[in-house]
Amino acid sequence: MAENYRVLLVEDELHDANLIQRMFGEWPQAQFQVEHCGRLAQAIQRLTVTTFDVVLLDLSLPDSRGLETFEAVQHHAPGVPIVILSGFDDESLALAAVKKGAQDYLVKLLDSDHTMIRAVHYAIERHRAGQVLREREEHLRLLSEQLPCMFWTTDTHLHVTSVYGTAAEVEREMGSHPATSPTDLFDVEEPSALLDAHEEAVAGVSRVLEIHSHDRIYQVVLQPFRQRDGQVTGSIGMALDITTQRHLDIELRVTRKVHDGLRPQSAPHARHFDLAGHSVSASAAGGDYFDYFPIRDGTTGVVVCDVGGHGLGPAMMMCQTRGFLRALAIAHDDPGEMLSRTNAFLSTATNEQRLVALFFAKLNSEERSLTYANAGQRAYLLDGQGESRLLEPTSIPLNVREDEAVPTSEPIVMVPGEMAILYTDGITEAASRSGEQFGVDRMLALINEYQTRPAKDIIDLLFANVRDFSLSGRQEDDMTAVLIKST
Repeated sequence: MAENYRVLLVEDELHDANLIQRMFGEWPQAQFQVEHCGRLAQAIQRLTVTTFDVVLLDLSLPDSRGLETFEAVQHHAPGVPIVILSGFDDESLALAAVKKGAQDYLVKLLDSDHTMIRAVHYAIERHRAGQVLREREEHLRLLSEQLPCMFWTTDTHLHVTSVYGTAAEVEREMGSHPATSPTDLFDVEEPSALLDAHEEAVAGVSRVLEIHSHDRIYQVVLQPFRQRDGQVTGSIGMALDITTQRHLDIELRVTRKVHDGLRPQSAPHARHFDLAGHSVSASAAGGDYFDYFPIRDGTTGVVVCDVGGHGLGPAMMMCQTRGFLRALAIAHDDPGEMLSRTNAFLSTATNEQRLVALFFAKLNSEERSLTYANAGQRAYLLDGQGESRLLEPTSIPLNVREDEAVPTSEPIVMVPGEMAILYTDGITEAASRSGEQFGVDRMLALINEYQTRPAKDIIDLLFANVRDFSLSGRQEDDMTAVLIKST
C-alpha cells in the first residue's frame, strides 16, 4: 500500500508552484497531498491548524526573505522536516538554512522530478527515523537519570559511540575528555578483563562481570549490538551501581552472624526444669529471639521475643531488647519491672515504630514455679493430661506507650510432667501450599503426643513437623519456640 504524505508548499511563484504540484501528483509510488501557500503568514496559519509531513519552503517570499523565513517556519512547526527550495542566486542561503536544521535543499526547476520527489521522501523518512532515535535516546537518558546505571555502545573496533548516564556520574567517570574506549568509562586495575568482555560481546557472546571503580561497585552486562537483520555491529553495555546493595548484603551478613551468636548454644541447667529452644529466621536477619540468663535472686530468666517484621531493622531492635533485659537482670528480679523499664527505654531511645511482643518467664527451682510477664506474646501451659490453658498477656506489646507498666503474674507451681510452650506466630501461621495454617491445635497436640520425650526432642520434632507441613510453601515469618518442661 502506497504511503500518503501531506506536503505544505510555500512558493510565491504560481507557475513554479503549479509545476511542482503536478510533479507530485503524477508520482506513482506514493500519494502526495500538496497544499500551496504563497506567503509566510499563510504558511504559519496553516501550520497552526494542520499537521504536515514536510514543508517545501522558498526563502524569498513577498512578506519574508532569508533565514528569517526558515526560522519562522521552524519555530511554528518544530517537529516538521523542512526542505529548502533554492534559486540560483540563493544557494549559499539555502546551505545556511541546512546548517540550522533544514533537512535538504533543492534547486527549483533544475533538479529532475525524480530527484526532487526522492529528496522529499528521504527527508520525511530521515526525520521520522531521527525522531525514533531521539525518543529512544530520551528514554535511555531518563532511565539512566532515575536509576543508578550507565549505558554505552561501541562499534566492532570497540570505539565508544554513545554514553548515557547521570551527568554527575558520567562526568566523574569520564572527566572532561570524551570516552573513546570502554576503559575510559571506568578506572579499573586490570582493563584487559573489561576489553576482553567487550570483544566477546562483539563476537556474539553475552557477558556479565563485576568491576570496582572510584570506590563504587558495578555489575556490568554486555550484549551484542545487533541490527534488525541480526548482524552484530558492536556492543551495548549497562553498568548498574550495586554499591549500596553490596554494602547492605555485608551488613546483613554481619548482623546474621551477630544474631546467630546471640542465640543460646545450649540450655542452662535449672534444677527441676528441662529447657530447649530453637529459632529460624525468614530472612538474612530476623526479629525473633529467645534467651536464657541468670537473674539477680538466683532464678533463671527465659525470654521469647517477636519484633514486628523481619530484616535489618527488627534484628537491630531485637539486639537492643536483649541487651536491656540482660543488663536489668543484674539489678532487678521482677519480670514485670524489667519489661516496664525496657519498654520505657525502647519508646524513648529508638526511632523504630515497631511492636515488640515478649514473654518473660522466671523459673524458681526451689519452688518449682514459673512467674511471668507477658507483653502481648502467646504461650500455653500443658498439664500432661492433654489439657492446656493460655498464659494470658499481662500488657500490650512493648514500644507502644512510653508509660506502659507491665504487671507480673502470680507464681505457677509446675508439677512433674507439666510443660509451658513459648512461641512466636511464625510457627502457628506457617502455611501449606493450599493456604492452611499449621495452627495452635496442631502444635499443642504434637507436644502432648511426645510429652515423655526430652524437651530438645520435642522442639526438634515441632520444627520438623512445621517444615514438612509447609514444605511446598514459603516461610513468611521468623519462627521461634522454647519449651519449659517440669521434671
